[in-house]
Amino acid sequence: MPVQPIDLSRAPLFAALPPDHLAAVARAASLRRYRRGAILYRRGEPCRRLAVVLDGLVSLGRPGGSGGTVTRALVPAGGLLGVEALRGVDVHDSDAVALARVSAAELPIAVALDLGCRHPPFLAGLARGLVERMEWARADLARATQPDTAARLLCLLRALARASGQATGVAEGSCPLGVRLSHADLGRLVGADRATVTRALRALSAARQVWLERGHVVAVAPGDARRAGRAA
Repeated sequence: MPVQPIDLSRAPLFAALPPDHLAAVARAASLRRYRRGAILYRRGEPCRRLAVVLDGLVSLGRPGGSGGTVTRALVPAGGLLGVEALRGVDVHDSDAVALARVSAAELPIAVALDLGCRHPPFLAGLARGLVERMEWARADLARATQPDTAARLLCLLRALARASGQATGVAEGSCPLGVRLSHADLGRLVGADRATVTRALRALSAARQVWLERGHVVAVAPGDARRAGRAA
């Protein structure tokens, strides 16, 4: 599906490009839309294109030790997919799944690198994408070392709240989640079953670490994830 320049201009990566170059990128790019739960690509598949998420939220995961999925990164609107290619890696290192309806502009990696050479702000945006992925890798390690499901879940929910980019939640000092996920969805993201996630959320709610509406998390408290373990 063709991409319109006005769609690309919503993403910070393209915002600094001159109109003529933005139009050229739009001609080279393609627009892809994915329903919630759709797989954008799988680990080990060829990585030849860079994608910029225009709307929605994407989870990058890998198989866990118990047969589930361990979340490696969350990519919100404005974020990059396929950054492996920027490191010279020709296959994807994660499974990409849409956590909400997603639209993404895909661009051949050669076009992206050429733009980076000609436009320093674009190159800086690509570098930020790599840095964000490294920061997620560090957060992934921190979450994996949490002692129980409640603590891992709280780390993940805070990451989701940060990715939403919204400022205020349902209670003073809380951060809105920005995406609606079922307990089964959350379980897949932290490597736990639905019943365990439900128990953990009840404990976190009682400790005012999360806010629930009809069982769904709508906001999370900032702070030290170690409080989650004590709450559970």
